[in-house]
Amino acid sequence: MSEYKIGFWNYMDLEKHQSKMVGEWEELGYNYAMTPYYFEDEDPKKFFGILDDCETRDMQVVIKTCRCSWEHLQAVGEEQFRKDIRDLQALFGGYKCVHSFFIGDEPTEADMPVVARACKIVKEEGKGIKPFLSVMTPISMDRTALKEMLIKLIKDGELDFIVYNCYSQCMANVEQRQQGIQSYFEFLNMFRDIQKATGVSVWMSILGLGHWYYRAPSQADMRWQLNVAALYGIKGFVWFFPYEYKYEPDLGPMNYAVNCFGDKTQTFWWQREEDLKFRTFVAPYLEKATLKAVYQHWQFWLPMGGTDMFVEDKDEVVKNVYDDFNLPIIVSRFEQANGMPLVAVCNASQTDMASVHVTFKTPYEKFSKYNIHLAPGGVYLFDLKDRK
Repeated sequence: MSEYKIGFWNYMDLEKHQSKMVGEWEELGYNYAMTPYYFEDEDPKKFFGILDDCETRDMQVVIKTCRCSWEHLQAVGEEQFRKDIRDLQALFGGYKCVHSFFIGDEPTEADMPVVARACKIVKEEGKGIKPFLSVMTPISMDRTALKEMLIKLIKDGELDFIVYNCYSQCMANVEQRQQGIQSYFEFLNMFRDIQKATGVSVWMSILGLGHWYYRAPSQADMRWQLNVAALYGIKGFVWFFPYEYKYEPDLGPMNYAVNCFGDKTQTFWWQREEDLKFRTFVAPYLEKATLKAVYQHWQFWLPMGGTDMFVEDKDEVVKNVYDDFNLPIIVSRFEQANGMPLVAVCNASQTDMASVHVTFKTPYEKFSKYNIHLAPGGVYLFDLKDRK
């Protein structure tokens, strides 16, 4: 199973799930699924049929049930919560595909102590099943205070991974886009610091449809979200969200991957292509590699949330990077399991094609390459294992 997970938020009731859906998840390029909520008074055969299908397809899952949420711990107390987690482990632990239990989404600052306790109990009673928790990134909260709060949550809860929700990279309003991208990169850098401080794997919830003040993402936006985040060390992605399970015109969502009639839209095929390209051509190179440095090369027009600016000779391996059109270029250096460097460059423009030139220092000069034409969000990888 790949170190890199691509999954989705699932808001549908069990009764709305059709037998074809797990196949659609696989077709979309997912290797991680979120189940509908499990209720004992519903059809267990149908729910476990979903797990059987995921097991067959080597797709890991997070189980959603009210009995593993932090609100349930608050309501029933620790003794009963522990018993419920043990019962859930006995019920689902026989499935190799069960990766985690869903603790909840976007707890407030006041919720953090009970959230951490719920996560720790799942770690203690789950016999290898992990707690799945997603947190929000409030723009108004002081970044240092937020980082410290999340580090404490991770350590107290003994989390293996954490998910954070961030969609500001796809602001619809043109005047707000630069600030949205600035916030996006601020959080990428903040979670890099959190990963260094705690050792957890960081996942991101990314935008798969338009809603509120976020635009419906194009194929370029989808490619950009996957590749840019991966070059900052993100290891998992949760798409928000593919299914229009009911028609709600007042909420204003746009461009679901599968609409309320069950039709696969253009969004479905865009997302499928970019998920599979990432899993096929990018993720295998980054597997088990350790991110050592991230830079951005840009001119004056786009802030990058505190990322170090690349200038000539700044890095110990990369000599220079520049783009013919002065577009923002991400430069990430990884260390592979064999100790050799792996360098990735990504076009951080969401709209324009780049023409990138990369040169290397001794003994890697021969890997220098010119006129690399990268689509918006496109990435080029240099595997520097051969010095000869």
